Amino acid sequence: MTIRRWTCLSVLAAWLGGVQPIQAATIYVADGGDLQQALDAAQPGDVILLAQGAEFVGNFVLPEKTGDGWITIRTSTPDGLLPQAGARILPAYAPLLARLRSPTLDIPALRTAPRAHHWEIRYVEFAPNPWGTGDIIQLGDGSPAQNTSDLVPHHLILRHVYVHGDASVGQKRCIALNAADVVIADSWVSDCKSTTQ
Repeated sequence: MTIRRWTCLSVLAAWLGGVQPIQAATIYVADGGDLQQALDAAQPGDVILLAQGAEFVGNFVLPEKTGDGWITIRTSTPDGLLPQAGARILPAYAPLLARLRSPTLDIPALRTAPRAHHWEIRYVEFAPNPWGTGDIIQLGDGSPAQNTSDLVPHHLILRHVYVHGDASVGQKRCIALNAADVVIADSWVSDCKSTTQ
């Protein structure tokens, strides 16, 4: 994991207004790198760049952060090679995307901690769980553990993501939505089907 932190253009505003400048970082996670460490280290305004074509296998959690600045997770592929706003991502773009995949049957590749907020995921592929069980992405917790509104994750964006179950065995659920203020846009979600549910 490589972190590059720089002071944004807010330096002038900070100088004029007497407030501390905002620093944002680009956190690069190479193939084989520790994605959860990057998620834990990221601060509002940061961008986590995942290596193009890399596969990150694990059960990753978006933690709660303070403040309302967005943290973006995206593939390192330049924007010019990918669909822009208003154009749906297609499966043909998969070679240009980083991929997240769960190694376990019932634990998602990506899920939120209680109160997680202001995360945006862009230009990422999510592959099916083994045998198509469980959820691939879990935004919020549908169980009694999330029983008050202050525990509900909120302000989450999935944009230009390719989420798919297995073409043969399907997937119980591609995206579980138990969160507030969620946007899913310009994405491709397929093979979310099961003969056992």
